[in-house]
Amino acid sequence: MGKLTLPEHLELLLTDEPVLDLYAAGPWRVPEGLADQIYERGRELNAAADAQSLRLSLPEDFRPGLTAVAADLTFMTTYLCGECAVRGGPRADLEFVLFSRFLRGPPPAPPDPLQWSVYAAHWRPPGEWLFGDLEHRQAAYRLAQQCLQVMEGIPPLAERRQALLTMFARRLVPDGPTDSDLSGSLADLMTSWAGSATDTELTVLPELAGPVGYLSWTWEGFAAAHQRLLGVVPGTPALGQAVADLVLQAGIHEPPGALAAAIGTDTYREVQGGYRPPGNSSRPPGMTRPARGSAEPSLPKRLTPAGHGWTWPSASPGSCRACPESRSPQPLATFRWADSSVTSGPSRGRAGPSTR
Repeated sequence: MGKLTLPEHLELLLTDEPVLDLYAAGPWRVPEGLADQIYERGRELNAAADAQSLRLSLPEDFRPGLTAVAADLTFMTTYLCGECAVRGGPRADLEFVLFSRFLRGPPPAPPDPLQWSVYAAHWRPPGEWLFGDLEHRQAAYRLAQQCLQVMEGIPPLAERRQALLTMFARRLVPDGPTDSDLSGSLADLMTSWAGSATDTELTVLPELAGPVGYLSWTWEGFAAAHQRLLGVVPGTPALGQAVADLVLQAGIHEPPGALAAAIGTDTYREVQGGYRPPGNSSRPPGMTRPARGSAEPSLPKRLTPAGHGWTWPSASPGSCRACPESRSPQPLATFRWADSSVTSGPSRGRAGPSTR
């Protein structure tokens, strides 16, 4: 048997380096001292007059005396990594790597480098805790932009961070926040900002398309990657069966109706036909660690929270609200593989940039 070799960009995974392995972006070594630099920028912003003017009580997980800046920086980090994006490596818990000093208790132990994790983000633009004090909304917008500047210097997050900075520049320059931006509820702000995202921004921030839109984006990428696997991996199940297995493994009692809107009625019927309810002796084996054989191996794991409808947060615990629905362009849906003439079907949105 020949020697097993990894692609050059994955060789970092076999070292003892402090790696953040964001599957959608690839492994990245966290430079020495960067976490301290970002924390210090965050600490200075937390002490600024604008931040101190906000009158809010933070969750009990945060140390006393901190402002909403500490909370938004922590939760923004989760969002910048990607909604329900798979992460691995010794620095996978980036929120704690950067901002554990904002939190009570000792820093958590580094995660097992062989494990992966997925987090659903509640943060959405323009912000979360910063916007809880209606009397200081102008300060909140300034602080939100400055929080994004604090997060400079992390290449795997750079594209999403820049998309958010572009949204802020378009919404607030030259006239500043509108009356509704200054007086609306947090739920209304999140809905308004998501609804104003351009096609270019939705390509990078697909969760802003709403639950069905995000499910559609996830589906299109999964379908494109699955088509590639069909051509190179013997025994790969048909697309409908593969999705039926994912629905079952996600603990969803039956294929959700939103899936039909995302994938079309014909494919939805295929998923229904391949679904085996719990207790059926023909239940497929559980999934293991997401493989890197596909173009975007975190896509199967994104389908789970999207199918549950977890990808659009409530503005407060137990609340329910409407959200915008649109299509996010999925680059994988129109990607042409370098070693094959096979491509997937046409994208339902405008074609995005080529993949890495």
